[in-house]
Amino acid sequence: MKKLLLTIAIALFAFASAGAQNVGYINTEIILNAMPEYLKAQQEIDAAAERYKSDIESRMDILDDMYKSYQSQKDRLSSSMRTQKENEIINYEREVQKRQQTFFGEDGVMAKKSETLLTPIKEKVQKAVEYVAERHNCTMIVDISVAAGVVYTNPKYNYTDDVKEYLNIK
Repeated sequence: MKKLLLTIAIALFAFASAGAQNVGYINTEIILNAMPEYLKAQQEIDAAAERYKSDIESRMDILDDMYKSYQSQKDRLSSSMRTQKENEIINYEREVQKRQQTFFGEDGVMAKKSETLLTPIKEKVQKAVEYVAERHNCTMIVDISVAAGVVYTNPKYNYTDDVKEYLNIK
């Protein structure tokens, strides 16, 4: 009986302390899109991605032309010439794939550029979120721009404008 009462007391204490927690939310998409430095960084990233994409597409066109040319000549080529042409096509394709990985791979140019440009902005936003959480005595702030499955939010606990105010953005 004492164990049951102790268990109930602990459960009640846990529920009471859980109710005292203050949880808020923000929408980082709104915050970031209001930051001129983020928009500038995003434009720079997009422009670089477009340049690299164009480079890869032009190389893919060359590869396609090489393959079509090979297909049209294939019947007239000797076995050794066919093998040579096939190897040229395969080597060029590998080169294009390697270049694509260099630009767009996990550790590629674009990933590094994004990290270089966006990390200081993310750190700035994080500092603002921490300030707002402290000011509102929040134990947790959720980013609803990435939280899938949120079906209701109370505007009373939306601290997006507070973060924007701290960052001095409109």
